[in-house]
Amino acid sequence: MVYPRHAGREPRVGAQANYTVIMARSTKQTKADPPPKPHPGRVLLPWLVLVIVASAVVALAMGTGEETARTSRQADAKAATPPRSTTPVAKQPPVSTEPAPLRVPQVSFDPPMIQWGFLKPGEVKQMGSTVTNEGSEPIRFTGNMKGCSCTTVEIPAIELAPGASVPFTATMTAGLTPTTKSGGIKLLLAEHEAIRIPTDGEIVRGIRVSPRRISAISRPGNDRSAPATPAGSRRVRFDAPEGTPFRILRIDGQDVSSFAGAATLSNPMPVQTYVFDDFAQYDPETGLNAQGELLPLFRLVETDHPAAPVIEVPVDHPVRIARLKPRGERPWFWVENRYVADTVAPGQSAVIEIPLLVDSKRPWEAPTGARSLDGKFDARLLDVTPDGRKYKARVQISPAATENCAWIGELELTSDNFAATVPVIGAVRVEGAPR
Repeated sequence: MVYPRHAGREPRVGAQANYTVIMARSTKQTKADPPPKPHPGRVLLPWLVLVIVASAVVALAMGTGEETARTSRQADAKAATPPRSTTPVAKQPPVSTEPAPLRVPQVSFDPPMIQWGFLKPGEVKQMGSTVTNEGSEPIRFTGNMKGCSCTTVEIPAIELAPGASVPFTATMTAGLTPTTKSGGIKLLLAEHEAIRIPTDGEIVRGIRVSPRRISAISRPGNDRSAPATPAGSRRVRFDAPEGTPFRILRIDGQDVSSFAGAATLSNPMPVQTYVFDDFAQYDPETGLNAQGELLPLFRLVETDHPAAPVIEVPVDHPVRIARLKPRGERPWFWVENRYVADTVAPGQSAVIEIPLLVDSKRPWEAPTGARSLDGKFDARLLDVTPDGRKYKARVQISPAATENCAWIGELELTSDNFAATVPVIGAVRVEGAPR
């Protein structure tokens, strides 16, 4: 064979020989050896690359489709959204959680006031009234009321149309201590403010006392921080509201015949006046006199009035300020600050009923005994029974006195873990003896 680049020249013997040898070797090897087997990895590798490339193409296509769909949805949403207004939006006021204010009803009462008049201690009295809706919308009564615990009201839970009226009854249970009962009763309504009817009355034990309490000391300008001095005098007025004439017989056990105003006090009249002027003998700080005797808690005035044989006039003094245990430490406590027993003949007994308030936060602990602390009377606890929201203790009192006189002593009631004292006042009258 002659190559073009060697045209016109003879090939070199050595080169030709080498070429011939190489070709001969190549021909010999091809004919003698079988073709080599391909490596498995070399066979699988192209297919693996092909699978990977195909997966990438599919993923790219799917991603492109999802992105296209997302872009399309965003474009649709943007097209559907109205353009943002440049006008400022007013802030809405916060929603109030406070209840709506109650409306004020327009009503009238007939009569416009409940007049209890004069009540005896422990007396129960009923009074009626009518309420009329004077407004332009109906009002609805709940059947409930607010007021003194001694008062109850019977009124139905009804709706009252404009111009309509409904009657109701109020009941007063008088306490045992003389006092005024001026105030009011509130009838509760739904969705309206309560309506109030004023009340007026007075608890009197035969004779009224004015002022009801007197002070044994004086302070400049009623300044409690100023030094106290003994009171110069205290004028007290006694009057029988029913107009019954009466005489004053004794004051603190002394017959008034020796008093400067004996003639006036011994003359039966519906109104009597007496001036207490002996406070100078009691120390304004300790309340003791020269003999070490404590200022009396009450001044006792005896009369011949049938409903008021003895009248107690409370005397205020710093040493007399009661230091009671907190209610949480008392299973029961007094409703009144004193009790008056009926007048009896020597050797006879009277029964007093003592209301007791209870502490609902403590277990009920009923009194189990009663006794006198000073020998002015004998006491025996008869029973203790429920009385509405209170309890009532009945105690038999037997005065020790055997002559005409008024008396005052200390009664103690005891329970398993508690004891408390309260003053008891009474009088003894000898039948046929001069008063």
